[in-house]
Amino acid sequence: MRFKARFQRPGRVAILAAGFFAIHAGPGGETAGPVEAWAQEASVSGRLSSIWEDPLPERGTPRLRHFLSRSDGELVALRVTEGQLRGVGGVESVNGQYVEVSGSWRGPRRTPGGSTDRELEVRSIRYSADPMGASPPPQGAPITGSHPWVTVLCRFSDYPTTEPHPLSWYQDLMGGTEPGVDHYWRELSFDQANVAGSGALGWYDLPQPHAYYVNDSTGVANLQLLKEDCAAVSDADIHFPDFVGINFQFNENLAGFSWGGSSSLNIDGTFKSYRMTWMSDWADHVTFTHEMGHGFGLPHSSGPYGAV
Repeated sequence: MRFKARFQRPGRVAILAAGFFAIHAGPGGETAGPVEAWAQEASVSGRLSSIWEDPLPERGTPRLRHFLSRSDGELVALRVTEGQLRGVGGVESVNGQYVEVSGSWRGPRRTPGGSTDRELEVRSIRYSADPMGASPPPQGAPITGSHPWVTVLCRFSDYPTTEPHPLSWYQDLMGGTEPGVDHYWRELSFDQANVAGSGALGWYDLPQPHAYYVNDSTGVANLQLLKEDCAAVSDADIHFPDFVGINFQFNENLAGFSWGGSSSLNIDGTFKSYRMTWMSDWADHVTFTHEMGHGFGLPHSSGPYGAV
């Protein structure tokens, strides 16, 4: 893996295990909500991104959100039904694939992770050829081999000295020695999958204050702006296309949630769909393995998509 700056190999860290390799098939997404006062027909193409929204433990119910990652980096929030997702093979098959979605713009409405107040209420969804390259394997495909992740640490401009943990803690977190994260995935997969080559870099300073990205009172965090700005301020040190996954770690609370799933990023001359997480300051070892599990396409193991 190619870093643009000096990289320190991760070491040992404590981690609590949770079973993520028990995949339960089931319907994905949530039923579209009430129709607002206006609508505009549209047809939009991009990679479908399914992202889990996980609250602090015992603070709420996880939710599965669906977005379209466009080539310009925009995350388009989708209102899509379970039946529509089943029609293209279900969440495990369509997540990360290039699709064309037709429907109506609805808004305004607050949508976690969306770049605007509007959502696209889906009328139809179909697979489409990716004009920028082949789509990744379906999320339901077996996970084998090495899957290196980079953990990028970013600070909000109004919290320039706050760091939940030092860089060394995150470097150790990704380690291959028991009980590091690399060791964790090896153990759960019977040594069929690992995150060898992973690492962490930071802390980097974001250009905007916390309130620019996050509205704590409404539970809205703009995942698009968070990923774009955190990637931009760290790009001089990281060649992102060398990695399959990105953990974006922030130094303050993201409205009480951390997120895990997939999303596209156009950086270092490459438009690519990454396994991706957005971590609040309270994220610990369990949070990392949990959200990275969603990045690998795994649902919550105690129930179908849409359930805890």
